[in-house]
Amino acid sequence: MQGNVEVKIENQVLFGENGDLFLVGGGHSILRFMQGADLPARTAQMLHDNLVRRKAISEHYGAQFLHLIAPEKYVVYPENLPIDNPGHMARSYLTAGFGDAIYPVDVLRNPRRGRSYPLTDTHWSPHGILAIVEDLALRCGIEVERIAQVAAAVSDEIFEDGAVFYGDLGRKLDPKQGDPQLKFGTPFHCTTFDNGLGHDFNSPFNDGRLIVVDAQQACSDKTLLIFGDSYLYHALQLLALFFRRIVFMRTRFYHEEMVQMVQPDVVVSQMAERYMGSIAPDEVAPPFFMIPYLLGRPPNMSPQAAMALTHALCGRRSFDPTVFRLAPAGGPAEAPAPAAGSTPTPETAATVSDQG
Repeated sequence: MQGNVEVKIENQVLFGENGDLFLVGGGHSILRFMQGADLPARTAQMLHDNLVRRKAISEHYGAQFLHLIAPEKYVVYPENLPIDNPGHMARSYLTAGFGDAIYPVDVLRNPRRGRSYPLTDTHWSPHGILAIVEDLALRCGIEVERIAQVAAAVSDEIFEDGAVFYGDLGRKLDPKQGDPQLKFGTPFHCTTFDNGLGHDFNSPFNDGRLIVVDAQQACSDKTLLIFGDSYLYHALQLLALFFRRIVFMRTRFYHEEMVQMVQPDVVVSQMAERYMGSIAPDEVAPPFFMIPYLLGRPPNMSPQAAMALTHALCGRRSFDPTVFRLAPAGGPAEAPAPAAGSTPTPETAATVSDQG
């Protein structure tokens, strides 16, 4: 009991006020932190040490560095949580005086319109994604007036498409609980390629996904490299309105070798708040390209996707694909390769799947 309110939990989902659902189960002990537990001091210190190192490496390669913590939904909507004065994982980090992380609770409490989180999901709604992307664009030095113009137009085009969205929390219930499904109506004019690793709902790890988004109509010429999870995965197409190229890597680590290859203008490492309970030093990270094999999920990409990813990982270097056009007699015919620096066509582009 919390006051006179009974706390109802079903299949790791806590029922809140006004139809809001909150995650409390799984391997992250969220309920314990809701009830006041703190991160161990050594865990907070390890995250800080990682971020200090990440910033130094990014700046060594001429890139701006940002670290984003995606807040748990109940921190943004505490009025719907049937627990008074709840704690949260990031509290220990923030109160330790570490000022090197973005924890955008205020941004998510005040989107341009709508709710930042669906009632039945732990991830951001289109309104929340827009709020985060607008904030990141501002932090990256993109023209303020241009950001406001684009963001206002995007907000006006978010619409309900008539379908029901069953979020990651609503799907856990019997019967399932859903929200009206929201969609972006804005044309994104970007081309997306990936390394062929889809989201696996039966696997505890989806690390190793590599996605490249090219957007020739973006309002800046910046390249953005993301080490993150499903929160920024869902934001990739919207980010493409602001960044000319985005390279997204699904990983909990910072991989220096990938910074060296991509040569980005901005590096963002991003983590869900619930992942703060388990921090490992970046020094123990395997090479990024080995992660899928270590998890038993080897990539399966098309030659066109391989070419696009190669261009992205060449950074500012040129790449001449003709060196691979000499095939053995009787060998398979090669697909036409785009010229160095060209934009892949939509007909050859891989599409982003539903989950990060």
